[in-house]
Amino acid sequence: MSTGKRLSSGVAAAAMLVASCLPSHAQDEGGLLATATVGLGVLHDEDGTRARNELGFTLSTSTRRASLSFSLSGALEYPDADDDLTLEDPTLALAYKLTGANASLAFDAAYRQVEISTLVFDEELDPTAPITDTGYRTTADLGAELTFGIEAPFGGTVGLGLREVAYHDTDSPSLFDYDTSSADLALRFTVDPRIELSLTGSYEDIESEGAGRDRTTTVAGLGAEFQINKSLTASLNLRHTEIETSAGGGPVTRQSGPEWDATLVRTLPDGALTFDLASTVTSLGRRHEANISRTREFPAARLAWSVGLSQASDGEVDGLFSLSWTRDGKRGSFQALAERDVRASTFGDEALVDRLSIGYRRNLTELSGLTTSLTYRRTDYLDPAADTVEQMEFGLGFTRSLTERAEFTARFSHARSRSGTQDAVSENTIYLGVQRSFSWRP
Repeated sequence: MSTGKRLSSGVAAAAMLVASCLPSHAQDEGGLLATATVGLGVLHDEDGTRARNELGFTLSTSTRRASLSFSLSGALEYPDADDDLTLEDPTLALAYKLTGANASLAFDAAYRQVEISTLVFDEELDPTAPITDTGYRTTADLGAELTFGIEAPFGGTVGLGLREVAYHDTDSPSLFDYDTSSADLALRFTVDPRIELSLTGSYEDIESEGAGRDRTTTVAGLGAEFQINKSLTASLNLRHTEIETSAGGGPVTRQSGPEWDATLVRTLPDGALTFDLASTVTSLGRRHEANISRTREFPAARLAWSVGLSQASDGEVDGLFSLSWTRDGKRGSFQALAERDVRASTFGDEALVDRLSIGYRRNLTELSGLTTSLTYRRTDYLDPAADTVEQMEFGLGFTRSLTERAEFTARFSHARSRSGTQDAVSENTIYLGVQRSFSWRP
């Protein structure tokens, strides 16, 4: 059995194992807290009208030495296209941490299933690649991290991770299941209160099934951080990186060389001013970036901006920027973000991503509230053979408390996307329902 096939069942096994290994005194000192959410409503979209039962459950406990959290969620819908009862978007997450006087040990596991369509965009799994297909994708993760020397002049962290990504009921020949294994090491040496040195190393191996792509990345480096004065900090990191890529067992392409990044941060009375320079190795060669950023804190708001340049290995230069504003008030909040950035996918594909998002929340009365959001995203791949993808999503929601633990919810969303010269695809969704929450100590 392959590592990827063992991983999905391993997530469930890890949940049972960690829960059973929790020290008995954890329940005595911190106690278990359980919460559950049940929602019942009607959903309408392009596939028709159906009943939707939203379910959520969390279990947590915390003491001075140990903490445990477990959660699962999903939704039952009936009827689907085949008049069957289906489970939509199931998720499972587990985290356990044991803390000592000068060290800590943490484990985490997660499982997630999401539907794939032209409108699905997942920040966590792949920050640049919208997937155009049908079916669904499952992701299973296992991780462990040891931290030592927390209060000592010498310390560090050691981390291990496994991930399995699988596609089901899809039509596209370009989607392949893949497994990822990773390991990283970071050592810290505090020379004096103003100087800290570090040694780092990481390894990541991605193996795809069939004719999919494989990618191996190895990094080793050292760094230093200097506290020049009370308001000025400088850091410099040097690394050697090697990237090997191949597809379907074909020839291996290698990119290797030195990397570096330098940062200068000045702390100001109302925020910080940061200067960044970096040179990194990519699948296509090398990328250089320079950025200036500024944050400002206000009594009820926060402003952040940055401007910069990014140069690819072919000499092409792209301008980068980011501007965000967040404000919280007594009766609501407002967030706005506009940015342009160069991002890389799991397999190293680079894209220039433009994004605009606006969100607003308003408490209409003590019992009711209104939320609205608008997001536009344009993903322009640097590979000329890849299509540019545009996406827009609009959401509007209303909630009203019925009792102390029950509320009425109404949601509307409109999503629209277009890939290359293809016709745009739109989707409208309406949901009406009632949600009830519970909490108790087992």
